[in-house]
Amino acid sequence: MNKEKVVLFTRLSIIGILLCGIAICFYFFPTYILSDISLNRNEKIILLTFYELLSLPCFYLLVTFWTITFKMIDDNQFSDNVAKTVKKDALILLSCSLILFLGNIIFSIININILTLFNIILSIIGFFLSVLLAIGSYYIKKAAFLKEETDGLI
Repeated sequence: MNKEKVVLFTRLSIIGILLCGIAICFYFFPTYILSDISLNRNEKIILLTFYELLSLPCFYLLVTFWTITFKMIDDNQFSDNVAKTVKKDALILLSCSLILFLGNIIFSIININILTLFNIILSIIGFFLSVLLAIGSYYIKKAAFLKEETDGLI
């Protein structure tokens, strides 16, 4: 597979994740939370605000991944800068997953959580994705080192 196809499929994947995120954040969560009659108005606002604000860093991650595709076009994807960006993104995703998990525990304790299982699964997926990003960052850094080393030999 050539570089252009990799960039194209990466960008299509980012767009697909973006569309799913928009559907979840602006249709699924509001529809599901606002239609629950067991919650009062303030509880609905708290839940909806929590989930909407927590989704913002996830959309930011999509933007940073999109910017990495520009580095892929320039054949500069194996650099310390990209490795640092991916590592930072892993920490952001790990933080969001932890906040989502703890928020759901707290919401369950005060008995206003209606999406417990879905959000716990989402937080676990986010945790494992952050681990994969951290591993990817490590290998990008190693590849950048090898690239520098071989460029010096040529």
